Amino acid sequence: MIADAAGLPLTQESRWRADSWSPDDFDVTEWACRPHAFHYSLETVLTQMRIWADIDQATQTIIAYHAHLNQEEQETTIWMDGRPPPPANALHTE
Repeated sequence: MIADAAGLPLTQESRWRADSWSPDDFDVTEWACRPHAFHYSLETVLTQMRIWADIDQATQTIIAYHAHLNQEEQETTIWMDGRPPPPANALHTE
């Protein structure tokens, strides 16, 4: 499947993942109970979302954004403090 990234900067790995995605993946029996990713839930009509920031009191810089979706009670954190990403073999949810 060929997709339009709408000008977003993509790594080679991100491009591979986007190009290899197929809507037929949702029909695979092994994935019947697999929850949707956080960003997929943003496209639903019934989603209620809260977003809040962690702010360093001394410098007033944003450390992280947090978001909570009521659908499947999903939460995500977007770190803004320049910390390095976790190693490739670290436990992850997505």
